[in-house]
Amino acid sequence: KNRLDLLRRCVESIQKITTYKNYQIVIVDNGSETQTLEYLSNVDARVLQIPSPDGRFSFAYLNNRAVEQCDTEYVLLLNNDTEVIEPKWLSQMMGYARLDGVGSVGARLLYPDDRVQHAGIVHGLHGGLAGHAFKLMPRNHPGYLNLSLVTRNVAAVTAACLLTPRELYLKMNGLDEQHFN
Repeated sequence: KNRLDLLRRCVESIQKITTYKNYQIVIVDNGSETQTLEYLSNVDARVLQIPSPDGRFSFAYLNNRAVEQCDTEYVLLLNNDTEVIEPKWLSQMMGYARLDGVGSVGARLLYPDDRVQHAGIVHGLHGGLAGHAFKLMPRNHPGYLNLSLVTRNVAAVTAACLLTPRELYLKMNGLDEQHFN
C-alpha cells in the first residue's frame, strides 16, 4: 500500500534479472492511492485489489485471498521490499519445489548492507523459540559447518519469500489469519 518506491524496484528487478520465464506477477494492493494507482494501472502484472479486513493490515488475510484468486500450479509469496540480485533465483527455487516431499522453499535474503536477514528458520533461538538462522551475519560468512551458504532442510522459511504448490497452500488453509498478521 502506497510504497511505490519499493514495489517498482521489486517488480523491475524480477522482470530484468530473472532468467526463469514461466511466471506471472500478481500484485496485491490493499488500498493504495495517488501515484501508486497510476503505476498499478500501467504495470505489466495482474493487480488484485484486496482491502484489509476491518481496516487493519493482515499479511495472512491478504495473501490467502490472493492465492485463492490465482490459478497457477505454484505460488510465490514475495514482499514488496525485496529485490532480485541473482538471475537464477526462481529457477533454483522451482527445482527444489518440484522434489518429492518438499512443502515450501525459501531463499537466503540479505539486508541492503549485505548482512543475512534470513537463511531459514530454526528452533531454539530467542529463549527456545523459532528464529531466523544466521541473522545479521556478513553475506559471505560460512557460519557453523558452512550452513549459512548451503541449501538445506530447515524447520520453516519466512513468508517474505516462500514458494509452495498452490494446492498444498490451500489444503493447509494458507497462512494463519488469527495469529499471523
